[in-house]
Amino acid sequence: RQPKTKKATTAKPSHASDHRKDRVSFHHSVTVYPVFQTSSYPPSLLSKMYTQREELRTNKSRNKREYAYDGHDWRNATEEDDMSEGSDGELVHPVHRRVGVGAAVASLAKKRERPSIVGA
Repeated sequence: RQPKTKKATTAKPSHASDHRKDRVSFHHSVTVYPVFQTSSYPPSLLSKMYTQREELRTNKSRNKREYAYDGHDWRNATEEDDMSEGSDGELVHPVHRRVGVGAAVASLAKKRERPSIVGA
């Protein structure tokens, strides 16, 4: 099935002050692609499109540990340059490094010394 091209509708600003440089706008002509029901896809394709339950559990557990390490505050999120490279070339969050408790506490204290995001 070929995608359809439709004319997009745009909302007009209600006040003159709404005419700012940082506003959102849309192109007048858009391409619409059909989205099929999940039941129309073969299982082999579905397994590539969606994350399996066990992988979701693993990711959730990992994310919870990393978020706790970062003080349960997204502003303290560990940056990539504070991570190490694993044997597979992937970046590894410091919480997963095998270090003593003292080193982990010192690292967290160092993170808390970082300046906070302005305007947050």
